[in-house]
Amino acid sequence: MVKTVTQEQLIQFLYQEVTTEEATAIAEAIRCDWELMEQYEMFRETMQQLDAARVTPSQAVVDRIKRYSESTAPMEHLL
Repeated sequence: MVKTVTQEQLIQFLYQEVTTEEATAIAEAIRCDWELMEQYEMFRETMQQLDAARVTPSQAVVDRIKRYSESTAPMEHLL
């Protein structure tokens, strides 16, 4: 009998953050449960879309980070 697999476990399975034993049990549960398979496929597709997304910060954000970095940089003492 296969135990219930949570959404968190499915996501950990996708990111290979489970033990070999857990992976085997989750894979078996996915194979035996169509609803779980659909949920797994939805998470897998979402993961692929997130991995493919390219996000670039706006120039205003970059400028703010630079200003903050300059204001918190350690002062060098001149000898």
